[in-house]
Amino acid sequence: MGIVGKQPIDSSDEDRLTDESKALGGANESTESRKIVVDVTAVSGQAFFSGVQRIVREFCEANSRKILLVRWDAKYGLFRVVPKLARLRYRTEKGFFGRLRVWLKNAYKNFSKDYRYNGPKSALVPMWIRFIARKFYDSFLSDVTVEGISGFHKNPQWQPAPWQTFLLLDIPTSIPHTEGIIELIESHEVRTITYLHDLFPLTHKELFNKGVYPGLRAKHLRYLDAITGSDKVVCNSNYTRSQYERFTAIFDRPFSQEISVVYPPWPKSHDHLEQSAQVIKEIFQFSVIRILAVGAMDKRKNFLVLVQAFDQLVSQGLDARLVLVAGSTGQRDPELMATLSSMQTGTRERIQILPQVSESSLLDLYSAASVVAVPSLAEGFGLPVVEAIAKGKPVVVSSSTALTELAAVLPIEVVDPKIASDWATALAKASNSRLSGPIYPPKEFPVDWADFTSRLGL
Repeated sequence: MGIVGKQPIDSSDEDRLTDESKALGGANESTESRKIVVDVTAVSGQAFFSGVQRIVREFCEANSRKILLVRWDAKYGLFRVVPKLARLRYRTEKGFFGRLRVWLKNAYKNFSKDYRYNGPKSALVPMWIRFIARKFYDSFLSDVTVEGISGFHKNPQWQPAPWQTFLLLDIPTSIPHTEGIIELIESHEVRTITYLHDLFPLTHKELFNKGVYPGLRAKHLRYLDAITGSDKVVCNSNYTRSQYERFTAIFDRPFSQEISVVYPPWPKSHDHLEQSAQVIKEIFQFSVIRILAVGAMDKRKNFLVLVQAFDQLVSQGLDARLVLVAGSTGQRDPELMATLSSMQTGTRERIQILPQVSESSLLDLYSAASVVAVPSLAEGFGLPVVEAIAKGKPVVVSSSTALTELAAVLPIEVVDPKIASDWATALAKASNSRLSGPIYPPKEFPVDWADFTSRLGL
């Protein structure tokens, strides 16, 4: 995905309230002229710099003058107009309260890791307690927070108009949210387009921890009902389209539905040579083989095979380091965590797991890496693949799902997702190679967000 979004910024309450007032006025004045309506419910409360939420943020930023933002009001069961997406802000680590937050954050993680990594123990903690603990962490302890729009429940209700197109770029947050979308589709003459990322909770349910995400399959089944009711479904890859068509083949739909494929836009790459050199020094410590992987540390991302391959590289006497940008998700692969815990101290110290990082820091990590690894067992597209290629970095991927589709149009190495020795060989080889020259967007990729919007049919 294109790395073009704005950086999180620190601002005073006075500045924020002034911005909100201006935005609300602008939204009220231009509502009728905006034909694209984007549901930003999920991204409104999440501080993600990667994945689906980042697509939503960048799309909204690129089309800020063309779209109307709406958000599901779970309290009242309706959609409300919102003036803009809430901004992302870093919390300070300085001063008394900053140091206290860091201490509490580390204490929280140490206290809760046994419950997150161990299914039976996790089951002993009631869901409502886990929910409150997670909300407390997000609200007070996480490194990045979302600055919400004050007085959300006072915002006007969105009244669909026949000239508007309702665009669902993200997955609904809950079954009631999905029910609201289904009611919208069935009750109003408003055009609806769904951008479908994947259906893995339905097709690869063994990769999802029920203790972490209870009811995920049920939520996606209802989400599937909403998708099948949309006027148009745009899939992020041909693989995702094949997933969807497997399900629609058993449905007797009362109308013809347009289905197409549109890749996310080609990333815009920027060189940060000075910062990249600093990353090589401080994080990779001048290692020869500098491996980067981006994604949650769950079973689906298959970091286990990557860690096993890394262990083999170090055992061979190679100067290697591995950086995992794992974000802030609570889902973990127990086998991966056990493997990390059992590694020799010298090898384990060469692996660094980073939490949420800024877009600028992520760019620096891509620039500093000598090879990027994507060992996933299931990917609807594979954003890190394209981001790394756009930075001119060698990439090694699993021979699975949509990753093989990208391998058909991009110069990437494909390896069996289960054979660690093959990964070790491929990573060492790729780390010593360089792409022959700049990689320009293949015709399959939109060149920018304007091209992406056009290909969606908006």
